[in-house]
Amino acid sequence: MYLRERLSADMSRTLATLLIFSLSSGVLGGILFYIDSTGPYVLSEMSQNDPVHMKMEFTDYFYEQSQVGTQEILSAVQTQEGVQHAEHLLLIDGNHERLYRNEEFQRYVYMGVQNTYFDSFRESIILSEGAMPLNVNGCYLEKSIFAQTGASIGDSHKVTIVARQGGFLDVEFESRTFEIMGTFESRGLWGQYELNSGEKLPILKAILSFQGMKEKFSFLEEGYRVKLTDHIWTRFSGSFLRHSEPTQAELTLRSARYQIEQRTAPWAIVSEFAALGIVRSYSSWQSSMMAIAISFSIPTIFMGILLVYYSTKLLSDRLRRDVGMLRVRGASMRQALWWVISSTIVTGFLGAIGALVTGIAASLLSGSVRGFFIFDISGGTGFQLLLRLDSLAAVFLFSFALGFIVSTASTIRVLLMQPSKAHREIEQETSLEEDISNPIPEVIVAGISGVLSLQLLLLIGQGTFSGWYTPALLVVFFGAFIVSLTRLLSRATGWLKCKIMDRVNHPLLRVGSKIVGRNAAAKIRSEAIGVMFIAMVFTACTFSAIASTTGTKQIQQLKAFEIGGDIVAEARPRLSNVTVDFTNVLEDIEGVGRVSAMLAFDARVIYRTVGPYATINHDRVITVCGVQPEAWASTAFFEPYFTKTMTPDAALAAIEENQTKVISSFKPVFGYNVAADNSYSPLYGSTLGLRFPLYESILNVSIVDIMSVSEDPDSTTYFPGEPDKVDFIIMHLDLLHQMVNSTKVSKFYMKLGQGVNYTRVMDDVLESAPHSFTSIRSALEATDEILQSRASRSIHGIYTLNVLFSIIYLSIGVSIIASDKNNLYKKQFSVLRALGSEQRVIQGLMTIDMLMSIAIAAAIGIGVGLLISTMIAGTPLMYLGITITISWTRLPVSISLPTLLFALIILLSFIVPLVSTYIVTTRSTKKGIAEELQAAV
Repeated sequence: MYLRERLSADMSRTLATLLIFSLSSGVLGGILFYIDSTGPYVLSEMSQNDPVHMKMEFTDYFYEQSQVGTQEILSAVQTQEGVQHAEHLLLIDGNHERLYRNEEFQRYVYMGVQNTYFDSFRESIILSEGAMPLNVNGCYLEKSIFAQTGASIGDSHKVTIVARQGGFLDVEFESRTFEIMGTFESRGLWGQYELNSGEKLPILKAILSFQGMKEKFSFLEEGYRVKLTDHIWTRFSGSFLRHSEPTQAELTLRSARYQIEQRTAPWAIVSEFAALGIVRSYSSWQSSMMAIAISFSIPTIFMGILLVYYSTKLLSDRLRRDVGMLRVRGASMRQALWWVISSTIVTGFLGAIGALVTGIAASLLSGSVRGFFIFDISGGTGFQLLLRLDSLAAVFLFSFALGFIVSTASTIRVLLMQPSKAHREIEQETSLEEDISNPIPEVIVAGISGVLSLQLLLLIGQGTFSGWYTPALLVVFFGAFIVSLTRLLSRATGWLKCKIMDRVNHPLLRVGSKIVGRNAAAKIRSEAIGVMFIAMVFTACTFSAIASTTGTKQIQQLKAFEIGGDIVAEARPRLSNVTVDFTNVLEDIEGVGRVSAMLAFDARVIYRTVGPYATINHDRVITVCGVQPEAWASTAFFEPYFTKTMTPDAALAAIEENQTKVISSFKPVFGYNVAADNSYSPLYGSTLGLRFPLYESILNVSIVDIMSVSEDPDSTTYFPGEPDKVDFIIMHLDLLHQMVNSTKVSKFYMKLGQGVNYTRVMDDVLESAPHSFTSIRSALEATDEILQSRASRSIHGIYTLNVLFSIIYLSIGVSIIASDKNNLYKKQFSVLRALGSEQRVIQGLMTIDMLMSIAIAAAIGIGVGLLISTMIAGTPLMYLGITITISWTRLPVSISLPTLLFALIILLSFIVPLVSTYIVTTRSTKKGIAEELQAAV
């Protein structure tokens, strides 16, 4: 019989095998294709932090000659392979650290650019709407400076530089007047600097036209404090930056830099090369993400392997029959081998093609995910699939090799098996007990691989690795840990089921339960593998749900702690008209629920510490923050552990009742307690003295609680909105106002209503006092920027993919397991039916048997999932790829679980196998009793 006829003779079985082969690598294909496709988006996001990839400065040699012009240097850069944009610009960079009389001129930069600059480096500068093109007499003014000066578009503005500086008072300024053509906001160019008053000013103050700066500041030559310098800024194309191998990407960039320097030497040199840092960050993200995604998908991938194993096992009887028939008819060993392997090759090839299609569909599905099981069709429409040849080959070969090796191994084993041994194996499958391996090797493997996996996770999570071998080792050890631990915990399944079934005393189920229980005890290895397969589903679902939810919650808390609340507005330090009364104006804004004011003021704190050998009197400067206790408790971000002895609400309520009580970052030591073993333990006091500039007397206050981990001055503190502040005292705002004889405030905390548009509220806050705030920040905005980034969404896509494929594997795998068990119990159930047992009794027995397997597997899988989640909770692997400004562990990481969604997933994980078992058992029991008995003999 030809191969095509043989495959089409049992089309249903062939299609089922093709489906299993196709799904076996679905998760792997989805991961590889999705990470390849999402890479350009992530690279683009990373590039926004450094919009200028390479900066070049002209040397003194260039200005001392006249043969080579700027256009020749620019052309040499533009013609370099990989360069997407190159712009020639002029800079005036003033850095005068000793200039105290005019603090705003300590640091300043002016740019002279062509109008094409804003297209070449659009991520670096955001122009205001309606900004007119620059001309010789025009300029763009930085947005905050524009608001501070109260200017209007079209007004004149003086661009001032420090021409000469002899001493503290010997300073000469030069100014040129330009017309304001619009405003801009800088992203990452030079940043800000802080004045002595605490006010922050942007370093890049104005942007002029290239020709205008060249004409009006051409006098800046020898003898002047600043110079007019030429620069070339370059941006490489995304395709030039992307490489599959990190080392190759670095070599390509270094080669491009060397070629540019050779062409432009000695007239220009590379002063900054940010592209190398971008590529290193992207390569680290790509390799780390690949390793983490595959490692975290080990349960799902292993389920695919078990599916192929079960499928092959289910076909073992037919394989023996076909081989036996061929040998009886005189076929040689080689002919029999090719007879079976030829169909396996074709099935494996077609299944590998199906695996590619499944992987592509899975990656497209992941592209539409913006949160765990949260699908955004609009986000998915902008997602473009990128298929790389190496990823396609990897998925194809993995799927083909998986099916071919498993099937061929069984084939060769059958061909080499003697008839007597085959007889014994058949008898063993139906009646004799199975042996199970010694658990000691599994314990050793689980212990060693678990420890090594934890160390590798820490290395990758902190970015302290290089090369491909660290991610590869993580996949190996993490996979070994999950598989060995799950297998180890599944060993007792047969014994547990036997004990439970022995306790069933219902008249209709008593005999059948004994059969099921004793078979479970006899088939201990098969029961362990079956439960291990189902446990992998619960492991994948539990870990994915916990990891995604915990990562999201941690990011939300970190951003809320970093900024301080829903919206926090900082007032300009020099203004005295921003008072507590302004809270009423802010509370009138639609969507604002509550507002609290704060004043930060430097005072002197006086206290005494008593040590075991000396007593020290302290008189030092400390930041005193005056708050409205009740309002601050409801507007700022607080967690119960922010204070040590009581909750933040209770501590602030105590300050509200008694204004002489404070919350501090430390407590003074007033003595030591000596134990019987002569060890010392400090005794902390609760009294401090505060001295303010306008009062000679000391204000004595008592510490009601500390907002830190311990009483020590260098302990970790928890100040919402000030994550780096380590030394402070929080007191009642009214009392602080009395001490400083002022009503001004420095910061407002705002709590928004549920579902309020924070962007609109931020605009309304700015409009309420256009020139009064240095910054208006929102924790909600910062969190959304992270959650909407492609780097963040990629991990959610992997987690969602794991759960979806786990449930699909579960439905197919349980059907195979149920079919295998029906074949195992065929003789016993046929006898029961012959003795008068009803069909529903058989179905009930199989359902109870499967329900016990699911319950045991759920306990194992959920336990392993919790263990894995706990292992990596201290590293940002749950949210790999996210750039945060404060450490992932700055706040304790607490395990979170989406209760409702997780309950639905677990419920589905119970329903799907039970329905599959019912369907398979129903089909099996519909056959005639005589036919079943004849087939079972």
